[in-house]
Amino acid sequence: MVSMCGFVALAIDLGVIAVAKTQCQNSADAAAMAGARGLDGTAGQNRGDVSTPGTSMYIAQHTALDN
Repeated sequence: MVSMCGFVALAIDLGVIAVAKTQCQNSADAAAMAGARGLDGTAGQNRGDVSTPGTSMYIAQHTALDN
């Protein structure tokens, strides 16, 4: 019985880790896409004036923080 509870706890922990990994990956992907849009000038919304890699990096970092 104790070992069964241990396996159930392990399965739950692995599920939580998998969800956290997916959320981190989605946040990183959103930041990368925001930075790429900034570099090619199609940032949309209020960010259409981006022309430098530094500004694009700023957008990417803030998108990552928002997620």
